[in-house]
Amino acid sequence: MTFTHRDYFNEVVAGIKSFEKELRIFCLKASLDTIKIRLTQRGTQIDGAGSEWIRKRIVECSDAYIDNYFGEPIDTEYCSAQDVAANIVSRLH
Repeated sequence: MTFTHRDYFNEVVAGIKSFEKELRIFCLKASLDTIKIRLTQRGTQIDGAGSEWIRKRIVECSDAYIDNYFGEPIDTEYCSAQDVAANIVSRLH
C-alpha cells in the first residue's frame, strides 16, 4: 500500500498490529524519475489530459518518503522486483 497521510497509515498499522504483533514495515524508495519510468513502463499514463491526479500523487509519495516514518527504507533505484523481495526476505531472518 502507498500512504502519504500519517493518520491513515497509523490507522492501518494499528489494525494489523491488533492481530500481528511482529509487524515489520518496509518503505520502497526510488527517485522521482525512476518512479515515472516504472509507471510508464507498466502502462500508466503520467502525462497529458486526465493524468493530473497521478502526477500530483507521484510527487506526494516521493516527498513523504524522504523521512523514515513510513517504514524501514529500501532503496529500489537500481533493483529488480526479485532483488527487492530478496532484500526484504534477508531482513526478516
